[in-house]
Amino acid sequence: MTKELVHHDRDYRVTLRQKIADIQQKQPSFTLKKLAAKIPIQYTYLSKAMNHPKVHLGEDDLFTLCEQLKFLPEERDFILMKRALATTANSDRKKYLQQKIEAVLKKQTLNAETQGYSSQTQAQEVQYLFDPLCVIVQVSLGIESVRKNPALLCEKLGIGFSELKLTLQKLVRNEIIELEEGSSIKIKRVLRNSLHYGPDHPFMRVHQSLLKTAIASQLLRCPEEAKQSFVATFTMDESSFDRIQQEFRSFLKNVETIARKSRAVQVYQMNFDLFRWF
Repeated sequence: MTKELVHHDRDYRVTLRQKIADIQQKQPSFTLKKLAAKIPIQYTYLSKAMNHPKVHLGEDDLFTLCEQLKFLPEERDFILMKRALATTANSDRKKYLQQKIEAVLKKQTLNAETQGYSSQTQAQEVQYLFDPLCVIVQVSLGIESVRKNPALLCEKLGIGFSELKLTLQKLVRNEIIELEEGSSIKIKRVLRNSLHYGPDHPFMRVHQSLLKTAIASQLLRCPEEAKQSFVATFTMDESSFDRIQQEFRSFLKNVETIARKSRAVQVYQMNFDLFRWF
């Protein structure tokens, strides 16, 4: 029994019947009567609950049944959630459960797609996402003088020549740049100026965390006249939280317009974190 099978059918009874059938194939002596005795509930009640659309096992009985059938914890929790959706009469709770189920299925689909990557492709992507320097160098290549002479980044970023070459190779392997034939540093062309990974990407949060560590170090080195820092801890309500998010999205559009109209001369960093402490 796989997680995909557990999550595939919204009717938890189908999942249970399939699991029992799988066990019976391996253990012919395994019966519904023996299973009912282990819960323990009446065999006739278990049989009816397994097959009648309007009869459901109680949550405690279903929990014990899942334990007896050796479901994994996440599989068991999903089955219990599907049972709750089938039995609730509260429209708000029904909507809430539907959203939770959709979220689980979406995550499962993403995991399946991630597992579908070739190991080589995934390894190359990890190299990019787990190295903050890749992003900084990639963006820096948008500056013409740097693109023509990437070695300038050694002094600007305080890195060695070998580290720069290694970073450029990571960009090549991720199809972000092309190097001149026979060269380890001369840029033939930039294929992609930027990469965007959404919050659903399995490595996105790790990437952001590593990048923020590099950002914190740069903030300490950067002179006061070349940076603008602001930190505030305050109270407000949820509607104000939503308004600030709207204001920030509007601000981002303005920043994007300004940046696009500007000449590429230097590399800048901007971050925004708005969250609850509790």
